[in-house]
Amino acid sequence: MRSLRHITWAVLTALLAAAMLVVPLPVLTPKRFARATIVVRDDPGGMVSDYIRWLERVADANVLIRLEGQCISACTLVLALPPGAACMLPTAKFGFHLASYDGKPDPIATQELIERFYPPRVQQWIKDHGPLVSAPTYMLGSEAIALGVIEACV
Repeated sequence: MRSLRHITWAVLTALLAAAMLVVPLPVLTPKRFARATIVVRDDPGGMVSDYIRWLERVADANVLIRLEGQCISACTLVLALPPGAACMLPTAKFGFHLASYDGKPDPIATQELIERFYPPRVQQWIKDHGPLVSAPTYMLGSEAIALGVIEACV
């Protein structure tokens, strides 16, 4: 009788362990854990290559970028991140302008960056509000959220 009880307990333990591997437990899902957040209030941008490297590190670390103010120039490359990687307040804004090369505005490089890094809806918005010049053209956070290119921050 003792060995039967031992076998039954061993079988039940093995079945429970197998079930735990198959059935996802809600407590173990990543959504339940706090997520590190970087708050961007007023970012004037900078070198595109620097921002690309920074955004790659942010994406690899699964950090949320929270836009609360102006996000101008290379900062707008957050739009290249996967959905859910960034959020924006409706009162925040993106500022798009001509990229420059060697200190001179470069429309060809600008178009290449737009096509490579921005979602189609942002590309269309830029066409509708362009042409881009050296001074920023602003897209409000409420517009970006309505376009579905970034989530609203909660």
